[in-house]
Amino acid sequence: MNNLQTTRLSLRMSREEFARRIGIYTDYIADLEVSNRKLPAVWSEAVARGFGLSPEQFADPAFKGVAAAAAALPPPPPFACPVAVRFALQALIAYIVGVNRTLELSEDQYADAVVGLNVFVAESADDPGDDEAQFNRLLKGLQITALTVVQSCEIVPQSGFEERMAAMLPPLARLIEACSRQKISDPETK
Repeated sequence: MNNLQTTRLSLRMSREEFARRIGIYTDYIADLEVSNRKLPAVWSEAVARGFGLSPEQFADPAFKGVAAAAAALPPPPPFACPVAVRFALQALIAYIVGVNRTLELSEDQYADAVVGLNVFVAESADDPGDDEAQFNRLLKGLQITALTVVQSCEIVPQSGFEERMAAMLPPLARLIEACSRQKISDPETK
């Protein structure tokens, strides 16, 4: 139902290498390959960006993978550290709706949000050098992603959430930036 494993194996990539190219944490790739669930469009966009494919090509059920020798891969997109993004989103959502409601969210919801945020962040990489603009894009992406997750789950935010969210966004974005600069490998693979 999805082409993740076909694509990864055709490129002779480890799950860690594959995950790094699409902006997600490694252990989630294994879950997706095993479950073979239909992927949202944001995953097709992430894989397409990471491997120089079109989203339609990757989503095609007849897709048989990428000929690694025949196609030079584009450089990996400059994604934010997916582990830091995942936990920053969880913290931000907890400030919006409370810890108990946050714990009700599934790992699929968090992973889809991480990939979506990283696609959003990677789109600003076309204009490197403007650190302030990239930081503001990360702030905006965190805000939009957290609110989208909350809204999609039909969770009503706690009163005064706007102020709490505004106070939390900059430190969480700095955490993501710091982890991303370190280029720390996914700890699940160590």
